[in-house]
Amino acid sequence: MTESSPSQLKVEVVRTRFGPLQLALELKQISSVLDYREGHGLQLVDPAPRLGLRPLGGGHVGFVVAEIGPPVGVIIGEVQGFETWTASRIMALPKWLRNYLPDVLKPACGVDENGDIVWMLDLLSLTR
Repeated sequence: MTESSPSQLKVEVVRTRFGPLQLALELKQISSVLDYREGHGLQLVDPAPRLGLRPLGGGHVGFVVAEIGPPVGVIIGEVQGFETWTASRIMALPKWLRNYLPDVLKPACGVDENGDIVWMLDLLSLTR
């Protein structure tokens, strides 16, 4: 995340379709994006159960260098593209809503070009 001033706040994200959800992941947390088959040599972490979903069993894998231990692969669904979000596309969630979200989502979200919410997946909480 680049922070020069609040109006110049930018974050590079990977947009994915994860089952019925639109997700975004901060690009700085991912070393590379792999095809699902390429990720089989890694310890894979699937966020689906923590999001109340069934395992996807396909898509892409984000290669994440964990804070402690070996690198892991996080199943991230189908990659739809890479984007730069400015402050106008990022919203902090109200506290009452944050308290009810799964712990693998960040307390902020994005808004896409149609005005729909794009949830931000917290890779650090997944890999701890």
